[in-house]
Amino acid sequence: MTNSLAFDIVEIAPLVGGVPERFDVVVTDGLERFGQTELAFGFRRGQVDLTATTRRLHGALLALGPRAQAGQPAAACGYTAFGPNSPSLIPDTDLRGLLYLPGEIPGLHWASSCLPAVIVPAGDALLAQHTSFLRVAARMGNHERYFPFPFWTDPTRPPVFRDGDESSLLARVPRLGLTGFHATRRPGGVRLVVSGTAARELADAVRAHGLAKSPAPLCLLSSIDPNWRRIMVWEPGQTEPAAITDDPDASDDGVGLHFVLMVPGEEASSARLIEEGMGLRVGSSDWGALVGALLAREGHLRLDDGTEIDVVGD
Repeated sequence: MTNSLAFDIVEIAPLVGGVPERFDVVVTDGLERFGQTELAFGFRRGQVDLTATTRRLHGALLALGPRAQAGQPAAACGYTAFGPNSPSLIPDTDLRGLLYLPGEIPGLHWASSCLPAVIVPAGDALLAQHTSFLRVAARMGNHERYFPFPFWTDPTRPPVFRDGDESSLLARVPRLGLTGFHATRRPGGVRLVVSGTAARELADAVRAHGLAKSPAPLCLLSSIDPNWRRIMVWEPGQTEPAAITDDPDASDDGVGLHFVLMVPGEEASSARLIEEGMGLRVGSSDWGALVGALLAREGHLRLDDGTEIDVVGD
């Protein structure tokens, strides 16, 4: 098996802020033989030396091959952080991390499937690992004023990691990422969409930790819902809820939540926003009903504070 990659470069001109912008998209050729989807990197035209950058990427991306062969390929909403002694992925920068985006690069028409990737500081990739992919991606989208998050690498974009992230609630609780789980805050309550895969993953966690009989805090991470038009965004020190949107005039039909934190308790059940997610204090009488609804992918609960929770299948 040859130990090399090739790169193709495609020109696109998608709308950014309502104006066409020219981008070069670098698409790998050779990762599929390892069981890894080919990667696509977007760069504003002329912003980086593509020859030097692809040379750096070549060595780094070959390291993804053994991981893919071991059953751990890079996938959407994932991340890779290379070590501090590794060469930066773009010359004359300190960028040593990758984020893998869901969806497609707008305007890129490629014969085979490819996974969009953005080069970021290693600290941002580690932030995704220690909190959530959506925390990093939403902050990037907020910085660029591009919804839901930018598809391109910008070596001048500042890191989104902030002092205080390491002590935030999301960094301190056990987290469970579920495939196809979407949490949306709606007027008066929360809508939880659970895919069949998410239900199976949750069932495995419930069995492994005995959560049905011995409730313990459980933080379910959302994956991005393509129907979202608003997504929560949060930074340490923020005192009011905030969201990014693709349409400031859109009706209040819901905002995407990054997570739902379920905390068992003896007191009355209630809900409140925490960082960019929803915290549910679940009384003993409601815990089984809520977990059961998530596993069954259907159900309706009304918490003691009046919050309505709707659980539906995808």
